[in-house]
Amino acid sequence: MSNADHEKQIAATRSLDFVQQDMLVGLGSGSTAAYAIRFLGARVRQGLLIHGIPAPAPSAQLPRAPRFTLPRSALP
Repeated sequence: MSNADHEKQIAATRSLDFVQQDMLVGLGSGSTAAYAIRFLGARVRQGLLIHGIPAPAPSAQLPRAPRFTLPRSALP
């Protein structure tokens, strides 16, 4: 893993320090957001309930992948 990827993982992990139960969470795009979504998925599997709003393109597809089980918001 490159140093840049390691730093992105650290940034993604730190961003999740702000996510709380029942929060509306915007799921961004890009490589750092992809790490954050993966780590957020692990927290959801442990019982965290959130409402995920996917951003355009790649991130919007991640919650539909079999390994991700993020709840989707009822908001349009």
